[in-house]
Amino acid sequence: MIVMDQQPVSVVEDKGFRDLVAALDGRYRLPSRMTITSTLLPDLFNKTMGEVKTQLEKTTSVGLTSDLWTSLTTSSFMAVTVHFWDESAGLCAKVIDCCRFKGSHTGEGIAEKLKQTIQEYNLEEKLQAVTTDNGANVVKAVRLIEKTHIPCFAHKLNLVVTDALGAIPAIKVLRDKVSATVALTRKSSTAKECLQECEFRLQIRPCKPLIQDVITRWNSFYIMIQRFLELKEALLYFFAKMPSEHQLTQEEWELISAMVSLLEPCYNATREMSGETYITGSKVIPMVKSMTGKYAEEERSLQRSGETGIRLTLCTEILSKLNARFGMIEGVRELALGALLDPRFKNYSFKDPQKKDQALMWLREELREQPVGVAEEEPVPSTSKDNLVWGYLEAEIERKTAGMARATEDPEKELATYLSEKRLSREEDPMEWWKDHKEKYQRLSKVAFKYLVIPGKSVPSERVFSNAGSIVTKKRSCLRDENVRMLVCLNSTLK
Repeated sequence: MIVMDQQPVSVVEDKGFRDLVAALDGRYRLPSRMTITSTLLPDLFNKTMGEVKTQLEKTTSVGLTSDLWTSLTTSSFMAVTVHFWDESAGLCAKVIDCCRFKGSHTGEGIAEKLKQTIQEYNLEEKLQAVTTDNGANVVKAVRLIEKTHIPCFAHKLNLVVTDALGAIPAIKVLRDKVSATVALTRKSSTAKECLQECEFRLQIRPCKPLIQDVITRWNSFYIMIQRFLELKEALLYFFAKMPSEHQLTQEEWELISAMVSLLEPCYNATREMSGETYITGSKVIPMVKSMTGKYAEEERSLQRSGETGIRLTLCTEILSKLNARFGMIEGVRELALGALLDPRFKNYSFKDPQKKDQALMWLREELREQPVGVAEEEPVPSTSKDNLVWGYLEAEIERKTAGMARATEDPEKELATYLSEKRLSREEDPMEWWKDHKEKYQRLSKVAFKYLVIPGKSVPSERVFSNAGSIVTKKRSCLRDENVRMLVCLNSTLK
């Protein structure tokens, strides 16, 4: 309960809980708070993280994410998550640290904490890259530990849309009006009931509340205006019953409709890149190519139709900011190799032909460094009666598959064969594909498992602090730093 359900340690002293336990089994003696924090919790932490270390010993390549957070007690913590492939468990994401960070958040200080965690889990030779936001101190920290820094895709896309929206004054005016209307229905019971009545009369079931945005997250703005547009008829009825200075004009409703349409690709991209159960690093380059192509196509379409208003301006701003923020992304070696080795995208990932050629050159270098697999002994033909029926076919299959294996002994042939294979659909799992084809592509599969584990976003570390915020509450504000670390790591690992 304390770890999984984020209950305070003091729950063992609560009368209601003690009465419940006594009613269930009067012979059971609850452990004290001291026993939990000094013995039971450390024992569980050491056992669980020991299992994570054992799991990491079996892998050859990992990626990390990291982020910093300040609790309600104004204490700073730094989270580190590790991402790797396990033959039996598949793609894994584990929280391996959530340590107290004292002092200024300097690059040197962050680097020291990162180095301690990397050494504790023996990841020095396995670590391929560290994914974080673009804070100068964190970027410097990754450089100081001499590892590749991967900029968080979601963070960069957030800046793209925020900058694009901020470049158009009319959007700020509209945002303020919509936000004020949302605030009115959340603060005034009369306004809330009026909106619910309007929805009820229009047979909107169940009634849907308006959603307020968060200024630091552009996608919350999209959710706010999307819900506003969804309830347009109810809101028109609402404004007729409760006239307001924040009532929208017809032009502003059209602007909301245009913004929802233009921002939807960015919103969907952010959601898709925020998952932890599938690979994301290999998606960054092809996703940027697809999005820039989509907005360039939309811009041309608007220009041909004679559009000169805010819709065209917003489209142009988004495209411009995408090119500015992601213009050099195809030159990031780890992301380029990941895209190339993703059987869903391969060499179709690249917009710049020179960057594609560079990625292929990097891949050839990696292949030359991979050892050739040791040839297996020829199987001894079975002498069973079953072989009298199936022997000829089994021998033919063996000859053909052996020939296919020999064809991939040349790294150039192996690469050419892979690139000529039918592309995997986007819904299929590239890691499972490589697992199934690792015998056929002995060199390529090793390089694929090396780079595909790198996450394209730092969302996992941010998500750690969503859990931490539920652990370090007013009722648990006296938790020692080490207890916070153990509870956060265990809560994330044992789910």
